[in-house]
Amino acid sequence: MGLKSVQNGLVPTRFMCMLAHMVMLISLLIRRNEYVGSCDTVLYQNVNLLNNQFIIGLSISIGILAIELVTFITGITLFNTFQSLISTFLHSSAAISLSIMVFFKWCSVDFWYIFGFCSCIPFIFEIIFLIGIWLFKRTIN
Repeated sequence: MGLKSVQNGLVPTRFMCMLAHMVMLISLLIRRNEYVGSCDTVLYQNVNLLNNQFIIGLSISIGILAIELVTFITGITLFNTFQSLISTFLHSSAAISLSIMVFFKWCSVDFWYIFGFCSCIPFIFEIIFLIGIWLFKRTIN
């Protein structure tokens, strides 16, 4: 099993994990009132503030994921093995975590942990690879 077969398997896997993450984010955005309402009213008294924070977090996460999808689909980081592994692992973790959030109706505040680990880290690596490709005119493997 050579490197080409691993890359060929990573490309569709990465795409499907990113799409699963996007679907979960959009479904959370549509049904956000359930997760804002499940927060403890003693700790979080301002429900409107929680709702706005949740909308902002979901919107930023969707925007970050859209940028990653564009760089992936245009082929800029399509065959980068390291980026594919990081992206596949973290986006699949995000899709699973968000599915658990939906199933158990977690509070919307818990979304920020998923956002930090599963949305920001692959985006930071994506930006690092873009800078390496555009500034140094070479691919980073």
